[in-house]
Amino acid sequence: MNGGENDYKGRCLCGSVTYSLTGKIRNIINCHCKTCRRVHGAYGAYTRVKKSNFTITNSNDLSWYKSSAFVRRGFCRNCGSHLFWEPARQSYISIVAGTLENSHNLKTIAHIFTSEKAKFYEIHDDISKYEQSAGTATDRL
Repeated sequence: MNGGENDYKGRCLCGSVTYSLTGKIRNIINCHCKTCRRVHGAYGAYTRVKKSNFTITNSNDLSWYKSSAFVRRGFCRNCGSHLFWEPARQSYISIVAGTLENSHNLKTIAHIFTSEKAKFYEIHDDISKYEQSAGTATDRL
């Protein structure tokens, strides 16, 4: 998970939903799947943390949308900010990296679902690329 080992805080655009993260979090992975493109308008940049290190500190306008049988997505119903991606029966939650107040030493480490990438942009970096999910490969990074 080699991201950072610090305390992180984040929030939606209007501040109605806030959260904090502690301990070790994963570096950033860019997801180019069709669902992330619909949610973000292009691709989604996510970090990840154990649920035990994740706290919602203000949930006034937090809503959850079940986007598949196995995933729900958290967003602010006031400003529309997408905040979280939570797979069912897993010990972690993914956080939209752009909602972090402080990103410390986090860096982008991979692109996933590149086979579903939109045609209006190209990926021109030397970071690992996976046509589908990276599986556990990114857990080691």
